[in-house]
Amino acid sequence: YQQLLNVSISYNRGKNFLTQAIELLDGQYISRPQNLGKAQMILLAVGLNPKPLKSWSLNANFQTAQIGFAGNVYTENIDKQVLAYKINLTNQFTLPKGWSAELAGNMTSRDFNGQNIVDPRYRVFFGLQKKVLKDKGRIKLSAEDLFRTWVFREEAVAIRQTEQLRVNRSDTQRIGLAFTYRFGNEKWGRKRKHQDNAADEEA
Repeated sequence: YQQLLNVSISYNRGKNFLTQAIELLDGQYISRPQNLGKAQMILLAVGLNPKPLKSWSLNANFQTAQIGFAGNVYTENIDKQVLAYKINLTNQFTLPKGWSAELAGNMTSRDFNGQNIVDPRYRVFFGLQKKVLKDKGRIKLSAEDLFRTWVFREEAVAIRQTEQLRVNRSDTQRIGLAFTYRFGNEKWGRKRKHQDNAADEEA
């Protein structure tokens, strides 16, 4: 709707869903591809691109899905349903005197993927930029996963006589400082682009 609102809905259904699965065999855990049986998902996605203020642009995406799996994992039965969602927000700010800023974040709820149940997680991104040297240069300070919260925790279900929890904490927190500079004559570049456009119209 007028590049402001985008809504979609989809339904997926399949059988012999292939995923990585774990089996306890003779005291050892063995991981290999396995057909779990039936899988289905109903997905609703909403996208918003408002501009609350002249200096503030917002991009927001929301997805929610009802996910279900039913079948057998080696000797164990599995029949699970979960309502999951994802949220992505990006804010861009135009500030006075050549300054600009960006604040973004995404969040994933409790999710279910075959044999694994994944805990919620989120992360925040921040960026601050300043134009210098007659707008030809830019200095940018950025921070990814600002609070170091993007920790992957999942529980494996349907393993005989076993409860298994895995935690994966990777180095997702990054802080960077960058300088970029544009070389060349911008006036000549604009003139060349205008000539190319005129040539395309004649053709």
